[in-house]
Amino acid sequence: MSLPIALGAVVGALVLLVTGVYWAGSQLPATRSAKASVAIHSPPENIMAVLRDVASQPAWRPDVLSVEIHSTDDWTEQRRGGESIRFRTVARTEQAIELSFVSTRSYFGHWRGQLSGDPKGGLTLLEVEESATVQSPVQRVLARIFFDPEKFSADYLSRLKTEVQRRSNATPHRQGEVERSNGASGIDAKRSQS
Repeated sequence: MSLPIALGAVVGALVLLVTGVYWAGSQLPATRSAKASVAIHSPPENIMAVLRDVASQPAWRPDVLSVEIHSTDDWTEQRRGGESIRFRTVARTEQAIELSFVSTRSYFGHWRGQLSGDPKGGLTLLEVEESATVQSPVQRVLARIFFDPEKFSADYLSRLKTEVQRRSNATPHRQGEVERSNGASGIDAKRSQS
């Protein structure tokens, strides 16, 4: 086989591969959503305080290198691998927070967290839902291969729970004692992806 024929075969194969990936990506939905929940033995206000303290996230989230605060409701996360994600608070109450985000990796979306608790039992349920839209068909394929939103949400909630409990254990009660966790379970199995 001569060099021009071999080169033509390689170029043809690459064109077919790129075309196939583009076609496959165009058949995938542009938006993916994931839901997850976690039960935390802490009052809702303690959980909301950690959610709103975005400047501290590099201390408890290894995927976040730094956070640049633009205002109370506007900040940018610098992530490992060179990605930046800009977040804006869309709505916030004592029991819920909703964020919009835009990534330098060409996706955007919304994140919502809803707290519900049992004041007598001290257990608070945090339910989160995130949706992200990837417009490029090629990037949709890559996102399906390299990013699992359920795993990401489970990891985030696990780290959030650990941070809330760490802060609760560091806060003395009125009697001067320190609150101890009662060993609540980790991430609930209530997750779904669409």
